[in-house]
Amino acid sequence: MLRQIKIVILLLVILVTNNTVAAQQADSATVTIESILIVGNRKTDESIIRREMLFTEGDTIDLTTLEQKVARSRENLLNTSLFNFVTINLAPTALGRCQVVVMLDERWYWMPYLIFEQADRNLSAFIRNGHWNRVNYGFMLINNNFRGHNETLKLKLRLGYKQQIQVLYDIPYITQNKRHGIAAQMSFYRQHEVGYATFANKPLYFNLSTRYAIKNQDLLLTYTYRPKHDFRFSLSADYARAHIVDSLAKLNPMFFNNGSNLAQYFTLTYLMDWNRCNYKAYPTKGFNVTFEANKIGINLLHNELQGEWNATLEAYKYIEISKRWYTGFGGKGKISPNKKQPYYTERALGYSDYLRSYEYYIIDGQQFITGRSFVKFAIIPFSVSQIDSWSWQSFNKIHYSLFINAFVDAGYVHDIAPCPGNTMANRGLFSAGIGLDLVTYYDWIFRLEGSAGNRGDNGIYVHVKKAF
Repeated sequence: MLRQIKIVILLLVILVTNNTVAAQQADSATVTIESILIVGNRKTDESIIRREMLFTEGDTIDLTTLEQKVARSRENLLNTSLFNFVTINLAPTALGRCQVVVMLDERWYWMPYLIFEQADRNLSAFIRNGHWNRVNYGFMLINNNFRGHNETLKLKLRLGYKQQIQVLYDIPYITQNKRHGIAAQMSFYRQHEVGYATFANKPLYFNLSTRYAIKNQDLLLTYTYRPKHDFRFSLSADYARAHIVDSLAKLNPMFFNNGSNLAQYFTLTYLMDWNRCNYKAYPTKGFNVTFEANKIGINLLHNELQGEWNATLEAYKYIEISKRWYTGFGGKGKISPNKKQPYYTERALGYSDYLRSYEYYIIDGQQFITGRSFVKFAIIPFSVSQIDSWSWQSFNKIHYSLFINAFVDAGYVHDIAPCPGNTMANRGLFSAGIGLDLVTYYDWIFRLEGSAGNRGDNGIYVHVKKAF
């Protein structure tokens, strides 16, 4: 009860003194931050919150710059995915001095999931193919703020089409200055069915009902460095060991390479991410640039798989044109050696990267480039609803937005030796369409899109994450 009374008093103080800040602007070009008061962090350690703020006690800042830093600090806190709502207000304490009040609405961090999900390359492909045996089920437990230090602990037991056991522990900050972090992940999975080749730009599947067609073990270690709020670098070392049945290796000798049924390899990956988006899950303002380079197979193991090196660059810009109108554009490119690689590791479009209206297809190759653009209108701008009958504070306040958008996608995949029947590589690919995007709390996004392409399929597509 004392905490609730404290919050009410703070709100009254902020409300009464809100106009005083503007009045001080005429009297004082700068303001000194006397103190920072953080309210609502029942679980989150205060040092994690302060890490995301662009100011601290004792700073003397002109009011215009301070307002900009307050806005950016709020976005930083929201982008941690630790809070549903963040409010930062200035409460003057004397002429040229103020207190910063940070009010937080924490999320629910322990998230037990009953897994029931499609196991196809994307939801639209699953709906069209109608292969209901490609369903995963099981249980997953995640804590996204373990110990209150923004650490992630994940335990997963998945059965069904892709059977998997996975353990992840991510510690974003291991040093006092909160710039260095580490993560470790161990996983094991096995499947009765596996895609072993591509024909007519669609995967061919090999299935064994009594045995597992593929088994995979994986150990991943990652070091992260975050020198500034918007920059993040990481270096990962991954050991993987995969085994397939002999009959699958005979069907496609290049699945691993040279007809082998065993692949073990190290992968080294470097990642640089520069993100100035207002909301990472669904940006409407700002930009992001991501560069990634990796080397699959580094000649440390006997008969190590040689998957060559890859480098990708991705960049997008998001602009608020006017109230409720937004646009964005950008693209992604990948390069790797101009020679055929093992089918197991060669990836172009149709996997995690795709063009809209081409969701049903795989386009293999060594290099690719994509370009995307959109114009959207907020039918329902950011809105908040309170469910008074729910006493659970982490869920009883819901934010939501609804956008209608028109978009254009383009791409090109280079394949030095496309397999017969795969006709989409080495050709220009284009698509356009219109869609509805529902954005709501806990970073949930639902997209319904109608699109048409010069070589893809015209139709309606469903997705559950942002387009780019």
